[in-house]
Formats: sequence, C-alpha cells, structure tokens
Amino acid sequence: MENGPRVFAYATFSTMIGIAIYLFTHQLFRFVQSQGIISVIALAGFFIIYGNMAYAIAKRFDAKAMKGVNFPYVLGLLLVVPTMLYIFFQPQAGVRSAMPLLFVVLAVAGLLGSFLGIKSGLKKRDRLIREYQQSQKEKNGQSVKQPSN
Repeated sequence: MENGPRVFAYATFSTMIGIAIYLFTHQLFRFVQSQGIISVIALAGFFIIYGNMAYAIAKRFDAKAMKGVNFPYVLGLLLVVPTMLYIFFQPQAGVRSAMPLLFVVLAVAGLLGSFLGIKSGLKKRDRLIREYQQSQKEKNGQSVKQPSN
C-alpha cells in the first residue's frame, strides 16, 4: 500500500481535529435541542464547521495522492465520530431528544465535505502535474507552445 503512512497520519489527524472541534463547540450542543430557528441555526453551524473541515482534509489528501482514492470519505466520518460517540455515551451532553437529527447532520456534513474536497483535490492535483510537466519541458530546453486565445 503506497499511501499507508499517509493514511495513518490523516486518519489520526482527522480524529484529533474532530476531538478539538468538539472541545471548542461542546457548549453549543444545548442549542440543538432548542425550539424553532435557534435549533436550525445551531444545526447549520455544526454542518458548516464539520463540512468545511472534511472538505479541507479531503482536498489536501487527494491533492497529494498518486491516484484517485475514496479514502477521504472515511476521513470525513472519522472527523465526526468523536463527537457522535461523546454525545451517545454522555447523558449530560444535553441533546438526547435531537440526537438522531444531529447524527444525520454530522454524517452528511462529513460525507458532503469529503465529496466536494475530493473533486477539488483532484483538480488541484491535475493542475500541479501540468505545472510540473511544463517546468520540466522548459528545464530540458523544449519549447512549450502557449495556447492561443
């Protein structure tokens, strides 16, 4: 497995970032159980936070991978698992009635962020490969045709 060490490093990183996000936002989980617009805003906030982090992790992983892999989906889920486990096992977390909805929102955020990050990471990898090939051609003295507009 050519990406073995990177897989381990990114899996550990995703889990640790998930724990850090939980530590910084655990006081906000009580708003998920509120009624009305406050609950929607809290869920949207968690969706944005977890989705954005999953996007960044997936983009970075796929931009540096040698070939396209679907491992960033696992990274997106590893990002939200620490929060889910803590909420599930700690009754004082304060989200018992809204737990299924919160779990769905977190899982969708992790997977959607990973999906978009994979697409963006593949584009970035292709751009970096083109730039590298162009610099190698210029280095070797070959003329590079500029595209005409």
